[in-house]
Amino acid sequence: MPGYSTPYRKDKSAHAGGILIYVSDHLLSEREPNLEIFCDECIWLKVKTNCEKYFLCTLYRQPSSSVDFWEALNRNLETAIDSTNKIIMVGDVNEDQLNERNHKLKDILILNSLKNIITSPTRITDTSSTLIDPIIVDQDQAIIKSDVLPIPNDISDHSATLIILPSELSSNTSYTRTVWNYKRADFDKLNELILNTDWSVVNIPNLDEATILFTDTFIDLAKQCIPCSEVTIRPNDKPWYNSEIRHTSKLRNRLRKKAIKSGTTDDWKNYKTLRNRVNNMKKYAREAFYNGIEISLSDSYVNNKRYFWKLVRFFVKNSNCSNNIPPLKVFESNTEYNYFTDFEKANCLNNYFVSISTINDNNANLPPLELKTDHIFNSVLYRKREIQRTF
Repeated sequence: MPGYSTPYRKDKSAHAGGILIYVSDHLLSEREPNLEIFCDECIWLKVKTNCEKYFLCTLYRQPSSSVDFWEALNRNLETAIDSTNKIIMVGDVNEDQLNERNHKLKDILILNSLKNIITSPTRITDTSSTLIDPIIVDQDQAIIKSDVLPIPNDISDHSATLIILPSELSSNTSYTRTVWNYKRADFDKLNELILNTDWSVVNIPNLDEATILFTDTFIDLAKQCIPCSEVTIRPNDKPWYNSEIRHTSKLRNRLRKKAIKSGTTDDWKNYKTLRNRVNNMKKYAREAFYNGIEISLSDSYVNNKRYFWKLVRFFVKNSNCSNNIPPLKVFESNTEYNYFTDFEKANCLNNYFVSISTINDNNANLPPLELKTDHIFNSVLYRKREIQRTF
């Protein structure tokens, strides 16, 4: 198939049956055979994007499978989650998820903090309408779109399922920020310090060095008069993700590293116990947050504007596909060019808008400019290397 690598496949027999996965040529992928020892008809892949690693699984459960299948599937998911919670599982499980009496898969999803994002029937006949082809992802996985697509009956009696994930082209890592408490500031002392400071030290030829020196001097004076502290900003944190969950998650990660290194049953047991505790903490914190969201918005709008807008930004951010411009593809002289970095994309867009400009400004006059001061520069001195360093 053009645009796709050689498919990963697992054949059931020489004549019929089996599963396969096609992966785009633009993605890096490799098979994970250690995850395929639990269920007979499944394929696990590790798929890498620019800054994420996903485990992708497709599986088939025969209707005649024993109850042991569900226990094996649970162990399979637990083992995969030990490596990453970025999991996408698709396939035919032959258990109707629209039937409330069917709970085996649902119980497994709850235990592993996973969810099924397909809610419509995937197999419709003259006598039944069932959802037996779920798409399973992590509870916190952002989703752009999920859907059920009709397939011609001469190809399959199942509908196709679709999932589109946001493409994070850059990682939003945590960073520190200085927070100033202006309500407790001593501005009289600050004004006095500013007046008594010898600012002649910034009169140096190099403008960049002068700016840095001025800024550092002023910040030092401000810190003497305005209480401040360094805080860590984590853009990817959920509003319900608190310090207790973060602390317990760090302990879980340490136990996981220890279990991988030692390989002992006790270490793996300790890790899984703490992992389940973290999953439960996340679940209850998430439920409490969303159950009280209406009260939180009402109270914060009156008493805490900052928290109110933090909640608003959280929901607005999650409604967007991505915070980044996707790669740009341009055809020039029958040649395809792809631009990935911010610098390349900015130049690409600039060149495009310049090329379509048809404004004739040869005889245009500038609008009248009202002077804000009587002081003017008689001359501006700059060196060639300063311009080169800037651009």
